Amino acid sequence: MRRVMAAILVAGLATSPAGVPVTALAQQPSSKTVTLHENVDRVLTNVVVRDKKTGALIKDLKQSDFQVIEDRRPQTITTFDYQNVDEAVTLAESKTVSGSSTTPIPVKKTVADLVNNDFAASPEELKDHRLIVMFFDLSSMQPEDITRAVDAAKDYINNHMAQADLAASVSLVASLSMDQDFTSDKTALIKAVSKYDGTDSSGYALGNEGGDSDGTSDDSSSFTADDSEFNALNTDRELYAIRTICKSIEKVEQKKSMLYFSGGLSRQGIENQASIREATNECVKADTAMYAVDTRGLQAINAVGDASQGSRRGTAAYSGAAMTSQLSSNFSSQETLGTLASDTGGKLFVDSNDFGPAFQQVQHDTEAYYIIGFRSTNPARDGGYRHLTINLLNHPDAKLEYRPGYYAPADFLPLV
Repeated sequence: MRRVMAAILVAGLATSPAGVPVTALAQQPSSKTVTLHENVDRVLTNVVVRDKKTGALIKDLKQSDFQVIEDRRPQTITTFDYQNVDEAVTLAESKTVSGSSTTPIPVKKTVADLVNNDFAASPEELKDHRLIVMFFDLSSMQPEDITRAVDAAKDYINNHMAQADLAASVSLVASLSMDQDFTSDKTALIKAVSKYDGTDSSGYALGNEGGDSDGTSDDSSSFTADDSEFNALNTDRELYAIRTICKSIEKVEQKKSMLYFSGGLSRQGIENQASIREATNECVKADTAMYAVDTRGLQAINAVGDASQGSRRGTAAYSGAAMTSQLSSNFSSQETLGTLASDTGGKLFVDSNDFGPAFQQVQHDTEAYYIIGFRSTNPARDGGYRHLTINLLNHPDAKLEYRPGYYAPADFLPLV
């Protein structure tokens, strides 16, 4: 009876094509490796601490001195570091053998090289330096604006560029072009920025500033086009250029600064909102603060026009419609620049013909800073904006400068 039952059980076992029972296969060790993926999102933010009265840097602070709050929820600081680029470069120079010189950084011709992490110098060579990207949006500037921006850049390079500074030059006309990779070579930088105003006899074609037809001047033209829709596309293009630049330097793990010279950046309703958010988010992920400079400088808006244009049409000059239109357009273009600067931890410079303070502010803000990292207790990957508040305990006389928030990662798969 036992032999019959055993025969029935063996006959009832399912077999594989090779004749091996399935149960036996299940008992054999599998050759496949199971990989578990886990997303760990660490948030990094830079904090500059100064004395409220004197403006002097406050050094020698500890991790326990800081408190990080995200959307009213305290966070646990997981990483903490202090960076002083000027002292780091001085220390590195003191260790250099006397008489030796650093290897010059050659030119890279395209932004794609940086996007692919193909720097002219390795990230280690860029470490412990003040990295500054000078971005000239030539498509939005008039000739006199370009001249002022180039003169300010040359003055910085020749007279104020510090030993710790490495600068790069990028321009936007019909396409985005990186004209000089990060370098301390003043001659190479001067040659790069000189192309923009044509002083090296190879200038770029100038762009145009666009506009609307409200309150335009009577210059004998029979038709004035309303190119607001085209301006919306131009704004997207400029924001995409900003995003691309930040993406290109994302893998350099230290604070970067972008000096954005522009003739104004107008947002057309909600059409450009997604592009602004993407540009801001990319700059935040790349730890890049934007310092936006309105190259139009100090403007004197005249209701009846000036020598550069004809008289106003109809009653626009007398009803205030022309002045209102100009003021609204000017404020809108500056407001977008201010939003980008504020959300990335930078500053906005408007209503001044002297652009030198922008370079000084970059050096001032990146002189020394604390790097604070934490893992958010909010697991939602909804792409929402999260507000940051950083407090300094037991130091009531301190003033803190830091980025006010960041966009959370977005996972759209659960929403599909």
